Amino acid sequence: MTHTSFSRLVVTTALLASIASASPVLTHESKIGDRVVKRNIVQGACSEEDFGRFAADYSAGIVYANRVNDIINEDSFYLATFWPSDRLTEEDVDNYKTNYLQPYAGLSNAGDITVNINCRNTANEACTQQPENAPPGYVSYAVTNPDDDSITLCDEYFTLPPDSVANEAWCSEDPIRSLDEFETGGFTLLHEFSHLDYRLQPRLLDYAYGSARCADLAEEDGEAAYNNADSWMLIALGTYWADKCGRDIPSSEE
Repeated sequence: MTHTSFSRLVVTTALLASIASASPVLTHESKIGDRVVKRNIVQGACSEEDFGRFAADYSAGIVYANRVNDIINEDSFYLATFWPSDRLTEEDVDNYKTNYLQPYAGLSNAGDITVNINCRNTANEACTQQPENAPPGYVSYAVTNPDDDSITLCDEYFTLPPDSVANEAWCSEDPIRSLDEFETGGFTLLHEFSHLDYRLQPRLLDYAYGSARCADLAEEDGEAAYNNADSWMLIALGTYWADKCGRDIPSSEE
C-alpha cells in the first residue's frame, strides 16, 4: 500500500525500540477481565535497525489510536468526509472504536495473533508494483498478506520522516499541509493492520488511496468507502491532527 507518514512519539516508543533491539519478538498484552490477550510481533526478514524503526512507529500508532478513541464522535468532520451518510450514527462510532482503534491499541479482546514483520523490497516483489486503485505516482510503502498474517515494509517506507519529527509546528504552516502530508509510519501501520482478519470481520480492503480519492469514494460508492482501509485510517489521521491543530485539515487535491 502507499503512504506518506509523520507523527509523534511518546516514552513507550523508546521502550519498544529497546525491546526490539534485544529480542526478535515484541509481546503486547491487554488485560480483558480474567484473560490476558497476547499479540506477538515477530521480526522476520528485517535488520535490527529496520525493525527498531517499525517498533517506534507501532508504538506511535498506539498513541494515536488511544487519542482518537477518546475524542471522536458522530459529529466528526472526517467521518462525514470519508464514510457514507448512512454510517454516521453513535453505533457506527462505537464500532469504529471497538473494532478498529481499540484492537490496535490493545484495549479490547482482539484475539491471539502473531504478526510477522518483513522489510525491504527483496522480501516481497509486490513492493515494486503500482498499487491498484492508487493515484498516479503512488508507491508501495507496505504490503500486507492476510493469509499468513505478514506485513512487509517496503524500501519506500523507510524514506518517510520518523514519527518523532511530527509536532504542532506543522499546524502553523501557511498554507497548512494537506491531510495526506500529515501521515506518518504510525498511521501507515494502522492502515496495514486493518487488512488482518483479527481486527475486523470482514477485514478492510483497498478500493481507493489518498484523501482526495477516498472523499470521492464516499460520495460515489458508500459500501466500498465503508470497507476501504485508507478511509478508516484517514478518519483517525484527520481527527488526531485537527485536535492538535485546532482546525480542520484539508484533503489533498489530485
